[in-house]
Amino acid sequence: MELKRYTASDVAASRFYQMPKFLFEGELKNLSNDARVLYAMIKDRHELSLQNKWVNNRNEVFLVFKREKMQEALGLSENTVIKAVKQLKEYGLIEEERQGLGKPNKIYLLFSASYNDFSGTSKSAGQEPGDLHIRAVTSEYQEPKDLRPNDTNKNQTDFVDTDNQSIHLRSGREWVSSDGLSDEDLREEVDLELLHFGGIPYPYNTDERRMETAIKLKTDWYDLTPQYFETVFQYDTYDLAVDCLIDMACADDIRSYKGSSVSYAKVIDKINDIIKRDNSLFSVIEEAVDDYIKKANDDEIHDKRKYMMSVLWNSFLTYRVKHESLFARTFGR
Repeated sequence: MELKRYTASDVAASRFYQMPKFLFEGELKNLSNDARVLYAMIKDRHELSLQNKWVNNRNEVFLVFKREKMQEALGLSENTVIKAVKQLKEYGLIEEERQGLGKPNKIYLLFSASYNDFSGTSKSAGQEPGDLHIRAVTSEYQEPKDLRPNDTNKNQTDFVDTDNQSIHLRSGREWVSSDGLSDEDLREEVDLELLHFGGIPYPYNTDERRMETAIKLKTDWYDLTPQYFETVFQYDTYDLAVDCLIDMACADDIRSYKGSSVSYAKVIDKINDIIKRDNSLFSVIEEAVDDYIKKANDDEIHDKRKYMMSVLWNSFLTYRVKHESLFARTFGR
């Protein structure tokens, strides 16, 4: 590596991590330097979190950072990174929240209430540290899953543009294919894109593997074992329903379901309408499976895929009415 002295322009253009002074004060004097550097790296990812609108309803910023990426960034072993994360938790400097099936944990960074994080000096009484809220430190933490990291390197980070529902890279490329990703990495990638977008973006239509991953996440396909189902036929029918829904969302032509002309965009719109209400497609898939099985018990189904697609589309069309009817019965409105 070639080294040189800093010029004035070098200083202005340098990328760097901020190391808050409170990490060296009070009881935090016992914090390891590995933990301090990791804290600074996590803090650096807040910029991308704000750009991705990863903020909860209390205005608290969250992020994701996979353990393997922490190792790469720090150049340390797995055990050393685990110790650094554990220490940050023990001192109440990070918290992690689970979000349920098929969704990534959120990482929240905490800082000292007596420290002005933006000027590097102690704040006066009554002064609030900007618009960021300070999370209360709790004594119990859940063991986190591995998470895909943010990365504030603007030449490498991708994000979803929700205005035109297309996926871009800041390098200017229009699309990142799933071909080079492992199944596990793709699940993490899609998980975060769904979280940021709030549903399935239209461009998933051009990447069937990405669409398959998204729909399987939102139908709990990865979490339901054969033991969950009462019969093998019920399990096979559920699998058929998921596969047909992937086909419908990836269609490159106008199709007819129950006499309606339907494009892939209409299918995605119906999917996203349900995701916004329930955050899951499981209830729709379950209903379609039940309707399909009732038909199969009464009559022979000649074209199983075509019939399943019609059943799915009917479930989408009736979902809102059934949802609002159930709400009215439950709450008396």
